[in-house]
Amino acid sequence: MAETEDEVRIRGPSRHVEYYFEDGNLVLLVENHLYNLHRGILTRHSDVFSAMLSVPRPNGEPEGSSDMNPIRLESIKSPDFEKLLWILYPPSVPLILPLPTLTLTSIIGQHRPKTLSQWTSILGLSHLWEFRGVFQLALREIEPLASDPVDRILIARRYDVCHDWLLPAYTSLCERSDPITLDEARLLGLDVLARLAQAREAIQRMIWTRRRNTTNDFTNGGGGSNRTSLFSQVGDATFHTVNSAFAGMDRQNTGLGHTTTSSHAATDSFPLEHLVIVAGCFDLQIG
Repeated sequence: MAETEDEVRIRGPSRHVEYYFEDGNLVLLVENHLYNLHRGILTRHSDVFSAMLSVPRPNGEPEGSSDMNPIRLESIKSPDFEKLLWILYPPSVPLILPLPTLTLTSIIGQHRPKTLSQWTSILGLSHLWEFRGVFQLALREIEPLASDPVDRILIARRYDVCHDWLLPAYTSLCERSDPITLDEARLLGLDVLARLAQAREAIQRMIWTRRRNTTNDFTNGGGGSNRTSLFSQVGDATFHTVNSAFAGMDRQNTGLGHTTTSSHAATDSFPLEHLVIVAGCFDLQIG
């Protein structure tokens, strides 16, 4: 039978079964778990921990030196912190395998997180504490997992991911035949929705114009444009159209930071009347 929150609180913090290292030199408290980690690993990979741990220590027992005086990481969930440690402390040698298979490829490049939820959790803490290398790794692993363009946009805007990483998602929403649903519109916000409508309208106008020109070429006895070539040209133009629509909205650099040029829409207060205005130029499904 699982312990209740009150029972856990009375019992007090317990050492984490996997991440309390006997040779660790930095004790952290996350919720009700104590972690004894290696200071050098955190300071090497995280700008935030490097700055925090470089502050001169006061007299007496320094914070983080023992179970009785740990560094408390407030508002962090232990399961999320464990997932970050999956990356900082890669899996050990799989001893259950026969010796001939114990090559470097059995260990290097293997990661415990497999799902979008797990990698998004890692992305969140690596963004918070500026683990730059871990942040880029999480983005790389999320890319094939975030198949829904709306999910990709929400992740990117929450964690200030650069504009280039967002372009495929924006382009997918502009090119797809299904209309944006009301739920998607509320998640994306008015600013993103309006720019999508602008880009989609420009793309549809461009396709119509090029089709008309192709028809005129055939009518006038010309060879006309090759159909494959026509849509290849439209595809290239689509990319530039979407890029222009969102270029001033999202982060332009590929670094990790906490500032962004994007204006995050408050989805809780997204007015329906504004949604209806945009619906007219975006075939928005609001029913």
